[in-house]
Amino acid sequence: MADKPITPSNRDEAHDTEFKTNENSKVDGLDKYRSDATGHDLRTNQGVRIADNQNSLKSGARGPTLLEDFILREKINHFDH
Repeated sequence: MADKPITPSNRDEAHDTEFKTNENSKVDGLDKYRSDATGHDLRTNQGVRIADNQNSLKSGARGPTLLEDFILREKINHFDH
């Protein structure tokens, strides 16, 4: 088998795709499936409104996480079950 000679037309870019697409075409296609949560409250499983569920209650600046943090316990329970 003879190797393909390197020519200016096939040296710089890959020629394995027939159609070139815009980089954002796949991302733009997802727009119809996205939802905007503006105006909705973040709530626990019991319906209690909370401001933040990304931080946990700790004892001091670098202390252990407290068991009184019911939001964290609920997230762990929901994850494990």
